[in-house]
Amino acid sequence: MKEVERLKQRERRFRGREILEGIGLRSEREVEKVLQDLKNKKKIRDFAPSNNFNDKKGKDFFIVHCGKKEYYVIPIQVKSSKTGQRIHMEKHPEVPSIRVERKHLAILEYQIMRIITNFEKGRIIHV
Repeated sequence: MKEVERLKQRERRFRGREILEGIGLRSEREVEKVLQDLKNKKKIRDFAPSNNFNDKKGKDFFIVHCGKKEYYVIPIQVKSSKTGQRIHMEKHPEVPSIRVERKHLAILEYQIMRIITNFEKGRIIHV
């Protein structure tokens, strides 16, 4: 009986992890849509998703932005919850983050532009 219960608990944890990973991937896809739109509007020069190594260092995307005097490569972390963002801020305070949580794409665009503007001024923000 104990073995069956242990297997059920393990299965519930696995399903929970799958659901969370799915939410995170959906959030990243939404941010990727916004970044592509910003590139098409020529508000950013380019962007690239990070590789697995950089993702573990708290970076989901790199944004290439042409400022008034120089180019900037801005790392950004995408989060889908307040808790996830808080943990990111503790582990990687040097990497700006954006929390998606069912926001309209126009709001995400505004927040990404705030991250870029603040980064140019030497400030790291988490929105």
